[in-house]
Amino acid sequence: MPAETLTEDSFDEVVLRQGRAALIDLWAPWCGPCRALSPLVEELAGEFSGRVTVGKVNTDENPGLAT
Repeated sequence: MPAETLTEDSFDEVVLRQGRAALIDLWAPWCGPCRALSPLVEELAGEFSGRVTVGKVNTDENPGLAT
């Protein structure tokens, strides 16, 4: 299962109201290290599916979550 794409509109519902641990990857398309970590985040999403919420936030598109 891939990491869930999170936005300012979906963050509360997907992360805060789930009642379980969450790993949130804050990334930007121009960030080389962010792109390098992406495969690991996707792997963790599959490994912990159903037990941990794994999400990705594009900080360029969702600056409110980045702060």
